[in-house]
Amino acid sequence: MIFTNHKDMSVDLLAKLANSGDKKKFEVINSLLTNVTENLFNQLSVANVTMYGKGTLACGSVIEAGVKNLWGDGVPMTYYSYHKPITLDSKEKTLPKKTSLAWERIAYDDVLLHKARQAIKNKLASGIPVRVGAVCAPQLGMLAANHLQPNHGGGHFLLIVGCNVNATKFLYIDPYPKGSILKYTGGEVSKPYLTACEFLGEIEVQNNTPHNLKDLNLIKDPNFRNLYKNLHDRFCNRGTTLRKSKATGGIFKDLEVMAGPTV
Repeated sequence: MIFTNHKDMSVDLLAKLANSGDKKKFEVINSLLTNVTENLFNQLSVANVTMYGKGTLACGSVIEAGVKNLWGDGVPMTYYSYHKPITLDSKEKTLPKKTSLAWERIAYDDVLLHKARQAIKNKLASGIPVRVGAVCAPQLGMLAANHLQPNHGGGHFLLIVGCNVNATKFLYIDPYPKGSILKYTGGEVSKPYLTACEFLGEIEVQNNTPHNLKDLNLIKDPNFRNLYKNLHDRFCNRGTTLRKSKATGGIFKDLEVMAGPTV
């Protein structure tokens, strides 16, 4: 059996496992890609709910257990923040923890994020999957020491298992059922996966802009238009981001990697 890589992925650890000749590991991969409810990475499976509880914060533990099952011990689970420090003002510090934090407050240094992408790619190239922290609904309560924590409400964990040659697109497992939905395009040529996987997605590099950026063409006065653009670029530019691709569906409208291996 020859199991091909997902489209555009120069490294695909799912395909690599399927081609390893280990039948048990192939069954695990196949159950994931065919949406079997009791697949190893479904955080809401009976087995995982029994082990970790039904809360939405079990994602990190489920990924860690799944990684040990397929890749053994020794795969690092520590993570480091990639975004610039976020400082709350005195009023914000008194607000409820579940108060939304504007996406515009989460900014990245392009050089650091480039190094992070390369670090992830290097681990994948050596056959090691990468657990990363993500944010899907920023909240004040996610902050600790000026950085968002993926193990708090509004955060999430993903397992990156593939990437393209330029490290601009990554394939990941999402343990929350239907959190991310993507058709896996790899597999056996004679037996392709016809149904989209409800535990799979792609993260891609995006030159991000804030959600509330106005259409500059609506501003008639050229001087005011340039002033608005300059102020926007100065105060609202979030930099390059790693976000859920447009090809990926699912419950999570926004999903952004904000923590991962050290660079």
